[in-house]
Amino acid sequence: MRDQYQVTLYDPADVDAFSGDPDELYWTLDGLTPADNPTARIESISTSGRFIEVTVRGDASLMIRYRESDAADIHHVDEADILAAHQAIMACLSRAHEWRQALDPISGSFRTADLRIDYQQTGLSTANAMLDNLKRRQRRNLPKVVPPTILWGSRTITTGDTWHGVPGSGKVAVRILRPDRVHEHGIAIFAPGGTLTVGPAQSARETVIWPTADTAEIVVDYIAPAQTLQVCNVYMVRNGTSERVDRWSENAGMVIEPAGELERIYHCNHASTAPPGFADLMFSLRLLAGS
Repeated sequence: MRDQYQVTLYDPADVDAFSGDPDELYWTLDGLTPADNPTARIESISTSGRFIEVTVRGDASLMIRYRESDAADIHHVDEADILAAHQAIMACLSRAHEWRQALDPISGSFRTADLRIDYQQTGLSTANAMLDNLKRRQRRNLPKVVPPTILWGSRTITTGDTWHGVPGSGKVAVRILRPDRVHEHGIAIFAPGGTLTVGPAQSARETVIWPTADTAEIVVDYIAPAQTLQVCNVYMVRNGTSERVDRWSENAGMVIEPAGELERIYHCNHASTAPPGFADLMFSLRLLAGS
């Protein structure tokens, strides 16, 4: 029978159930701060003495203490990378490996962690994978990449596209290649410092298109002083009587397929589709001749 675990943060008296979900574990590790909340203790409630205790240091490396049972010794792992720790702890909690086999090899991984990570293998949502990659680049003082991208299996994915070098004004045709027949799944186009207009509607800084099964092509007039258009997939989130248009959360993301200098094709994953297949919504943007 698989063990059940609890996690202690901040106050030793404040103990919560711990599901072992990959994103929950990542949030727990990423939320550790040296001054305010340095340590998380994940402890079995079914096997006496079994625990993993993670402490963050000032350089963001992790120190780990662990023991598999009352009868075992306490072991130490030093200077662990957050994602390496995440993967090793997941293996321990799922009993995929013996704890020493999973945890001991990640000692020193903070110094040797690679930037080129296949996040499809981590169990993280695309949102947390993007967060991990961003923080990894920041720790190495690497320049910001726009749009940020990560490796997902054999594909490169992003949460949104930034199309530089478009004419300062013109028209784009949005062609729906595959509407999402399951979710309320749409397309947001933003012109920094400019405006967009669809038909007789009032101009706005951003336009949101909600494709239906009979939507073929929509022409958007734009003014883009920065010669940039930003594109992402959006979706409706409802909670009781409230609703909002959301983006970039959970498993939302897209694969961008160039189709020449004037056109791009977007393969989008809805936030709730797991594992991501990037086949929920497919559309293209094409700069019209003369724009």
